[in-house]
Amino acid sequence: MSGEPTEIIATQTLLINSAANLSIHGNWIDERLGREMFDRLREADAHIYAQAFRRALSHPLWRTVLTLAIKIGQDSALDTMAGTLYERGGKELAEMYLNTGCPYLVRCASDWAAARGYVLIQRSGRGFPQWGLF
Repeated sequence: MSGEPTEIIATQTLLINSAANLSIHGNWIDERLGREMFDRLREADAHIYAQAFRRALSHPLWRTVLTLAIKIGQDSALDTMAGTLYERGGKELAEMYLNTGCPYLVRCASDWAAARGYVLIQRSGRGFPQWGLF
C-alpha cells in the first residue's frame, strides 16, 4: 500500500544520502551515484516524498536537503519548505528561496523578509539552486 512507513523511511534515507553526496557548491561528489539517486527521488510518489522530506529536515544536513529539494522541484515539498523558512531559516535561506525561480518560494521569501524589515537581493541563477533543475 502506498504511504507505508517503510516507503517513507526509504525515501527519507535516499534524500539524506543524496544530500550527503552534494559538495558545498551543490554539485555531485559521485556523479553517477548522485544522478541515480536524484532520478529515483524525482520519480517518487508525491505524498511519500512530502512526508520523507519533512522527516529528513530533522537531520543535521537539513540545509543541504533543502538545496537538493529545490533541485528536485517536487511541489509536494513547498509548504514544508515555507514552514522551514519561518521556523528555522534566516536571511541566507530566504535569499536562496528568492533566487530559485519558483514563484511560490519567491513569494514566501519576499513575505518573510518584509515581515522582518530585511531587503533581499534577487540574483537568479548565480550560485543558487534552481527549482527543478540540476
